[in-house]
Amino acid sequence: MKLPGALVARAIVLVAISLLATAVAGCGSDAGQSAAQSTQVAPSPTFQTIKVTVPPEASSSPGDSTDAEVEAVSKGGLRQFPEILKQSEGLTIGPVISSWQSYLDDGVIAFDDEEWSLCAGGRGNSVGDIFSGNIVWTLGPPPPDLNSNEIIFQAWEVTRDVRHRYVLSVRDDRPALIPFNRDAPLGSESRFNEAETRGFEAYELLFCTNTR
Repeated sequence: MKLPGALVARAIVLVAISLLATAVAGCGSDAGQSAAQSTQVAPSPTFQTIKVTVPPEASSSPGDSTDAEVEAVSKGGLRQFPEILKQSEGLTIGPVISSWQSYLDDGVIAFDDEEWSLCAGGRGNSVGDIFSGNIVWTLGPPPPDLNSNEIIFQAWEVTRDVRHRYVLSVRDDRPALIPFNRDAPLGSESRFNEAETRGFEAYELLFCTNTR
């Protein structure tokens, strides 16, 4: 049966409208998805706070200060004077020098207000009027006018360029220092200054403060 022309035309218009609506709906859906994808919010960073506890500084006592003064001469116990050195005759030079050396090495000579630390290796330190500060010291063989138990001790104070020579001797069974002038003639009274003889004691040296 043939439909009237007006009805056919109306049907065609309705079909076209339906197809257009479907197409518009599809486009709108794709655009919405695309917009949603392009407008995704980036995740915000997460921060973690760590609390650090610092222990308080320990209070230092006066004795702990690194600026504490160190004694120039560190004196320990008294040393026993070698019996062999109390003999003034009949000794040979080898035992005499070795006995004086062992008595004085790493020791402290003390008399009046003087304290001389005699570190091994000829170094030392001193407190007093004769020497004050770092010193260099040596023992030397005796000249012919000394007793068999006597040798020469000499020291040089570096700071003031002060030098002294002594005879290491014994007075009343006690070690003694006698000022010695090696340039004076043999047998002269000016060679040994007996009036300035000083008896001394030797002590253990706890530590050497002359590090040169």
